[in-house]
Amino acid sequence: MSRQKPGFEPVFFSYFQEIVSIYLVLSPPNLTPAQSNRVCNALDLLQLKYLAEEMQAISKGLEKVVQELSASENDGLVQRTFTRH
Repeated sequence: MSRQKPGFEPVFFSYFQEIVSIYLVLSPPNLTPAQSNRVCNALDLLQLKYLAEEMQAISKGLEKVVQELSASENDGLVQRTFTRH
């Protein structure tokens, strides 16, 4: 989670608190279905948040590639080589 945006920390902290609140119950086999559901939901949300940020980074990278490709359309031989592959 290296690319954090403003506002990510409170969300992360909230999910982290949810996980920690259940963690102490994990050692003994006392985890209720409701607690299991809560911690799984928090973990899922953390993963989704991270993946959403990664997808945004990938999308921005692809936009740059498209821009570079458009800008190089008049580059002659280089452009013909790229369009054949």
